[in-house]
Amino acid sequence: MDVLALRDFYASAPGRTVRRQLARLLAAMEPPPPGALVVGLGYAVPWLDAWRGGERRVFSLMPGRQGIVHWPDDGPSAAALVDETALPLADASVDLMLAVHALEFAHDVSAVLAEIWRVLTPQGRAVVIVPNRHGLWALSDRTPFGHGRPFTTGQLRALLGEHQLRVDALAGGLCAPPALARALPAAAALWDGAARRLGGPFAGLLLATARKEVAGVTPLPTPARARILRPAATLGALRSPCLHDASGCMRNRDPELSKGPTP
Repeated sequence: MDVLALRDFYASAPGRTVRRQLARLLAAMEPPPPGALVVGLGYAVPWLDAWRGGERRVFSLMPGRQGIVHWPDDGPSAAALVDETALPLADASVDLMLAVHALEFAHDVSAVLAEIWRVLTPQGRAVVIVPNRHGLWALSDRTPFGHGRPFTTGQLRALLGEHQLRVDALAGGLCAPPALARALPAAAALWDGAARRLGGPFAGLLLATARKEVAGVTPLPTPARARILRPAATLGALRSPCLHDASGCMRNRDPELSKGPTP
């Protein structure tokens, strides 16, 4: 989905319901320690503000196919448009990676997870949020969770395990139907709380917390060059970003990123 569609959804009544319910799930986790490097991948900006402060360094990396918006609202941009299969981050540098609307829209899920593993510190955590294949939200194309590739709990656990990310916890959220979230947000919150306590199997999203495993692992080769895709003029949804590297600016050879006028 385009970044502007995601931004507009989370500004709507059902989107605000999703933001609050997901924020409660994240607040129940152990917070990143002071001085930690925290990175959001995909469209994670609605929840990154909660982790700012405490001398933490917090950044948002947005995939090139999705586009970019300015973040945070109250200061200089801490967001970058990137190739999610070649993140502009050093090996073992990230303490916490929050991936939201990243895996379901990824062109190469395996490459994205390999990059997440590469940049995490030896005890770093990845929090991965994806649509639940069995949930009602995956059936509605009026929400972001009805687009892209949904996952079952077994698929998500196996996929993370294949990439040396040990799942510590896997929970469901967003159990209320999308129609209820649009019409009666307060009722949707009550529904969601009751359904989660009962272990409802039809949650709209899955939230997995995983840790990097390093014992006995041969890491995948590090990409030769990490790439940041920079906007040509103003921050916004970009359909045709440039690639900037040591040799200058060149046209991206990906046909999906090459549509539109040359920046």
